[in-house]
Amino acid sequence: MLFRSHEGEGPGFHLYKDNGLVESVFNEEIVNRLPGRMAIGHTRYSTVGKSGSTADVQPLVLNYPYGIGMAHNGNLVNYYDLVEKLRSEKHRMPLTTTDLEVLENLLADALLEIGAGGAGKLRFDQLEQAVTKVMRESVGGYSVVTMIAGQGMLAFRDPKGIRPLILGRRETMVRDASGSLVNKPAYCVTSEMILLNFLGYEVIGDLAAGELVF
Repeated sequence: MLFRSHEGEGPGFHLYKDNGLVESVFNEEIVNRLPGRMAIGHTRYSTVGKSGSTADVQPLVLNYPYGIGMAHNGNLVNYYDLVEKLRSEKHRMPLTTTDLEVLENLLADALLEIGAGGAGKLRFDQLEQAVTKVMRESVGGYSVVTMIAGQGMLAFRDPKGIRPLILGRRETMVRDASGSLVNKPAYCVTSEMILLNFLGYEVIGDLAAGELVF
C-alpha cells in the first residue's frame, strides 16, 4: 500500500494498494511507476471496517480541498457518531467502513472553515487551527500522516499520545533548479522506529501528545 505525489506533473497523486503482504503486492515494475518526492505507506490490517475490502485499504484520497492523502494508526471511539454527523449535517455518503475516512473528511472541512482552499501556500497557523479542530471532534487514539497536494506533508498524534509516532531525518543529495547537486534533509515519520534504522534516518524523537509537524 503506497502513495506518492507526481514529480514534474503538477500536484497530483499516484495511488496503488491491495490486500496482502508487501512483497506480494509490490514489485520493481509497480514501484517504478510511482515517481515522486513524497510518499505515504501503510501495512496494517483494518481494525474498523472490513479487513478484506480493498476499498478500506489505506491510504485514502480526497480530491478537495487541494487533494488530501492520508494514512493512520488508531481507532476512533466516536466513529459511528461522526459518520452520522457527516451524513446528516454535511450530506456526505461514506465510501468505506474505516474511521480513516472520517478523519480525512474532518480535516478537509476544517481547512475549508478556516479559509484554506485557495491557490496560495498554507501557513502553519492555518494547519494548526485545522488539526486542533479535528482533535476536538475525534475521540480515541490515533497517529496520522497526511499529504496535501501542492503544499506538503503533515503528521500529528492524538492529544493523549496513545498511538506512537516518531520523526527521523537523513541528509540527501538532490539537484536544484540549475542542475547542481545540493545537500537537503529528508524526513520520515513512522509508527515504528525500526523503519528509521533500516532506512538510515537519525531518530529525532517521538512526537509529543497532540503535536503536529509539517
